[in-house]
Amino acid sequence: MGVTKSLVMLIAFGLLTVGCLSPGPIQWEYKVITVDSDLSRTGSDAMSSFTVKVDDGTLNELGMANWELVGSYVEHNTSFPNFGNDEYVTGIRPNVRPSAVVFIFKRPRIDS
Repeated sequence: MGVTKSLVMLIAFGLLTVGCLSPGPIQWEYKVITVDSDLSRTGSDAMSSFTVKVDDGTLNELGMANWELVGSYVEHNTSFPNFGNDEYVTGIRPNVRPSAVVFIFKRPRIDS
């Protein structure tokens, strides 16, 4: 029973020592990447449907560099359908559509 008690105390001491030597809270660095479209808000493109395309290669490179995606959101804009005549705006209500996707990444800061 003496060996068991000594072993438990040794493990407890080791855990306490490791806790005292921890470097503190992790410091983070952040990167924001915006992927937007180049469609016009007026003219014949105003009513076109589209998808904001994200390059898989870029995301893979960020992952290999230890960047972790922690958030994303879509930015919207308003398009004004004027059917190709830039001087004429119809009485149709404006149309809201996605114009960009914003990605927020973080990784532990490495001080050199």
